[in-house]
Amino acid sequence: MSPLERTQIRDGILNEAWQPLKQAYPEAFRPDIRVTTTVPDADWPDRMVACLKERGYQAVALPNDYAFTSTQGQTYLQYSVDGYICNATWVRQSVVERRMTAPQRGALLQYQRTVVRPCLLLAGARSKDTPDRFAAGAITGRGRWNPYDDVQRADPNPRALAYLEERCPPIPVWMNTANL
Repeated sequence: MSPLERTQIRDGILNEAWQPLKQAYPEAFRPDIRVTTTVPDADWPDRMVACLKERGYQAVALPNDYAFTSTQGQTYLQYSVDGYICNATWVRQSVVERRMTAPQRGALLQYQRTVVRPCLLLAGARSKDTPDRFAAGAITGRGRWNPYDDVQRADPNPRALAYLEERCPPIPVWMNTANL
């Protein structure tokens, strides 16, 4: 994926995320989001919670989501803008994948099969082989294979997961919207 393609994907994601706010609050000024980072879906709730807490909210991670409430009397507009900022700063991998072409998704699958999974196995982590139904490169939709599936099911402590993700990056450099 070229830098231009990543920029187009990032801009599309930001525009789509801002639309509900723009409709509800036409007077709102859209914050300039300089860096968006693609994060694995499993890591996304924790990143969102940390971002929202930094902005003065009570937040908790939920399975595949998060919840937050105001703690400092923020208006609903500020609440919405802060949610946009955090969502725009930490972009789910699946959101980026939905905007990728079939060849790009195929390259991601190849990266996961030939780089990530062997790396996890060498690090002593469990990782199931790619199911046969994905051999043709079909990695879209729910239930798609990810070499980190077994790692996530084991509910690793945050330090162990951070170590594995640093050693075996789940997202290739070319897919990260922060690398523009």
